Amino acid sequence: MAGCEAPTEIADRKCGRKKTYYHLHLEGWTDSYRAQWSRLQEDYPDTAVEIVGSMGYHGLSGQYISREIIETAYAQEGLPLQFYRAHNVSWSNPAKYFDNISAFNATSLKRCNETRLMETKAMEDYLWVTGDWDGVDNTSGKLVGRCFSEHFWFAPSCRADPLACYPYINAGPGYEYEHWMQRSTMFNIPLVIVVAKLWSDFTTLPTQVKSSFYWWQPDPTFLSLDAVRTVFEPFDRAAQGRGILLTGFEATSVDKYASFDLKSLAPTVYELLSAFSLDLNLVNELMTDQMDSGDTPDVVACRWLKANKAISERWLPDPTECYPQFGLYNEKTEEFVEDREDPSRLTCRACNSGFYSSRLKDGSGVTHVCKPCPTGTAQPSAASLNCQPCQKGEYQDLTASKSCKRCDQGTYQDTQGNSQCKECPADTTTLGLGSAALMECGCKAGRINIANESEAVVCTPCEEGLSCPFSSSVQSLKTGQAPLGPDYQPALHPGFHSTMNAPLVVFKCIEEGFCPGGIPEVCRGGRVGQNCAVCPPGALGIST
Repeated sequence: MAGCEAPTEIADRKCGRKKTYYHLHLEGWTDSYRAQWSRLQEDYPDTAVEIVGSMGYHGLSGQYISREIIETAYAQEGLPLQFYRAHNVSWSNPAKYFDNISAFNATSLKRCNETRLMETKAMEDYLWVTGDWDGVDNTSGKLVGRCFSEHFWFAPSCRADPLACYPYINAGPGYEYEHWMQRSTMFNIPLVIVVAKLWSDFTTLPTQVKSSFYWWQPDPTFLSLDAVRTVFEPFDRAAQGRGILLTGFEATSVDKYASFDLKSLAPTVYELLSAFSLDLNLVNELMTDQMDSGDTPDVVACRWLKANKAISERWLPDPTECYPQFGLYNEKTEEFVEDREDPSRLTCRACNSGFYSSRLKDGSGVTHVCKPCPTGTAQPSAASLNCQPCQKGEYQDLTASKSCKRCDQGTYQDTQGNSQCKECPADTTTLGLGSAALMECGCKAGRINIANESEAVVCTPCEEGLSCPFSSSVQSLKTGQAPLGPDYQPALHPGFHSTMNAPLVVFKCIEEGFCPGGIPEVCRGGRVGQNCAVCPPGALGIST
């Protein structure tokens, strides 16, 4: 979703490319991965995934007890086991509503040395909070939790009589193991903590043994037990930070994610995602329906949508609420329109090339319409927010254009965003198309510019004996250097001569060989003077 080409390659995930492969995700437990989330936002701000809002519920975890046990305890003695204080053996005997450790087969349990009982820091916190030296072991020189019969840890209130403890079944390494050690000790709860050996053991043991167990919601694993979460004091972040783990777990934000480009690629999908919301009870109902019916998730979801249109239709965006880059489109006439006075058959489509998306505020709110690019502009791309002005050397005299035209020969345009080009001065033209400055207008072939470089062009006809290609000037004739190159260099023909003081007054030489042509005042054989007719001193002129 963030454009990472190899998201599972820790060394180099190849993130930061602005190419997304997935565009939305539901039920992201953001708070559980806050460090990773923050790093992604900081390292790749341009492509980072966006939180579009909550799913409508929070993720919960903690100690759960089946509804059957809860109802039995309440029916028999009014004991509300959904509240942690009801588990205090000073006032009641909650263990009588549960099985004891004799109900377990040890092969389905992890040994203590495979669990968080071996985590020294966790056990140090436990000892600091509770002072229960009998619940830990330091004989090896390393503080660990005290293990009983290789698989169990017993709370102080039932340690002397293990059969008086009721089970708390955990998974993995013993998630939040130390939390339950502290709570059972400080609140006098007769708990024995066990950790299922395999995931399959964890998912079956709570259905076979009357017990409490670790679980999280939403999740379908123990839905059949209609389990109830035990309520502790509200989460205390400061206390948890000091290692005091007596309050309940923090409810986790469960969010909806969108890729950075979803809003522009599919704004209606983005709007639907933003509005979509479910509560936890409804999610549990849907998962229960799937478990009971055996239908696929798609079938279950479709069945619910058909039966609850009043809810689902509230999620649907207004089809005429077009986002930037899009505009109102009439599906019947197959044309873009510029208002929604008649909203029937209106939808939103990306604006075509030659158009741009313009904001429109009317009685129904804000939408966007596609408008044609005005003259002097163009837009080659679809789904655009503006039109691009024609560049220098270009023009566009039509609206709704995808591109600009190049100025014709003999014209130029030295500013942007114009619908016409400017004509070159009299007797001048341009070398080709797309001229972008007045200085590109030069005298036509056969004429030569007699003005100074800083003055406006003044063209005059070239006399016999003088070659004047396009853009000829007196300056380039005299220097022999043309700005456009040798093909555009004015020059005297061989056999013709002029002077630097009067370069355009051309004379025909007596002998063609005397005058090589090119720039003015050049003679062969050391000759000098008008028409190269004067021999150098000491030489005798011989006519051939």
